[in-house]
Amino acid sequence: MQLPHWRTQLLMGAGFLLFAASCIKAAIVPITWDESFTYFNFLKTSNMFPGSGAGMAANNHFLNTLLSSVCYQLFGSSELSLRAANLFFYGIYLAFSIWFALRCKDFILALLIFALLNLNPYWNDFFSLSRGYGLAHTLLLGSLVFLYQYYNTNKPRFLRLYIILSAGMLSAGLWLVSIAGILYFLIFLLLPVLRYMKSAKLINTKGILAACYSQIRVIPGFLHLSYLLFLLLCITYLSLLVHYNAFLFGGNTGFLYDSPGSIIANSMYLNQNLFVRYSLLSGVLILGIVSLIQLTRGIKKSITDSSGQITMLIILTVVLTFLLSVLLNLIFNIPFPRERTALYLYLLLVFFISLSFIQIGHLQNTSRILIVCYILILVWHFSSGYKKLIYFEWQKDADTKLMAVDIYNLYADKGRKFNLVTSLELEMPLKYYLERYNSDSIDISPKRINAENYKTASILLLDADDFNKLNIEKPLMIKKSYPHGGVLIIQE
Repeated sequence: MQLPHWRTQLLMGAGFLLFAASCIKAAIVPITWDESFTYFNFLKTSNMFPGSGAGMAANNHFLNTLLSSVCYQLFGSSELSLRAANLFFYGIYLAFSIWFALRCKDFILALLIFALLNLNPYWNDFFSLSRGYGLAHTLLLGSLVFLYQYYNTNKPRFLRLYIILSAGMLSAGLWLVSIAGILYFLIFLLLPVLRYMKSAKLINTKGILAACYSQIRVIPGFLHLSYLLFLLLCITYLSLLVHYNAFLFGGNTGFLYDSPGSIIANSMYLNQNLFVRYSLLSGVLILGIVSLIQLTRGIKKSITDSSGQITMLIILTVVLTFLLSVLLNLIFNIPFPRERTALYLYLLLVFFISLSFIQIGHLQNTSRILIVCYILILVWHFSSGYKKLIYFEWQKDADTKLMAVDIYNLYADKGRKFNLVTSLELEMPLKYYLERYNSDSIDISPKRINAENYKTASILLLDADDFNKLNIEKPLMIKKSYPHGGVLIIQE
């Protein structure tokens, strides 16, 4: 049996290290509020269908809930078990990213593509969490890879695979319904019309309809019908979430600030090194601008050239996503995508940059040196972020496991119920851990803090924000402080 080429072996080795790092993180970093909410309201109750259990909850990422439920039934309720589905999908994501990176003729460019796809610590967080984001990003990358293959080979099976993975992506993340609808519109309606208008001498309605039909018939009608019905179902459910004020995560400042702005800020991942911060940001901007210039030189040709249509798709998808987000915010007051719900834009940007790299032959030595330096900065930034062993958007939750151990050790032998009050972000994770550590000699039910109950509570477990606010009203004596700002207060 012939071994893979050394380039493949090297990227597979890097992928194995990243996969192992994610497994370790999934096993030891405490459960987050969102994960524990899913655990108590969907996994333990077996009410996994959208709208059941906790009602209209945007927290229910259906595909993640379904797979996590299977893992829960098979392997129990440990952190690693609940996060196992995302780790499995991360393995698939790594395979897609290795394959796509190796489309480059120059291995230095292949390394850069692989690094951009995998070494953003904020992006990487979501592959070791029991949430739908890692699943959705895997399926989005897979669907884009199959689209790339379709436009380069014209083989219908790749378009069928795109449709299947795109439907899976929607089941993992409803926030991607806009990009799914936009891509369908572009692939089967707009691009065929643009190709027809470019090549036809006389443009008429019959010709436009024939061009669309020619593209639509590439895949079976039942796939179209099933996909469109599922897309409609997702839009309906998302509309219900908005109607019942259950779709609360997002921003209203503006698209640029809330979407790309939040991704840039979070991707810095608490790194205070200004050289690294400016290098990361300027590097991505330069790569994006160079790619845009290179890929748009022949933009008229790309309308009719099958190998260039994927570039048109990405450009138009980003533009239409921007316009749709602005319209939905103006008309229906739907929040702009922000932070984790906007992360798909990062993947679109890297995919776009990668398309330009694939068209480049071999680099000059100066370019190679600069790119190697940039890759090393990415590696250092990722490793420094990983060492913190936190999830960036759930930093306050990182103390909960230690808190639960302390509470158990202090009160397990008291044999009575204690009045435990916690901050909002700590309530669900503490409930998860106290349930796991529970025995006959301890009965502690954490309650979410309000303006009154903290005054009579036996035990307070607060994050830094709540402690600073309450300490002004009533001086509180700290029993123990935790690494990420949490405090334990005994008031007996």
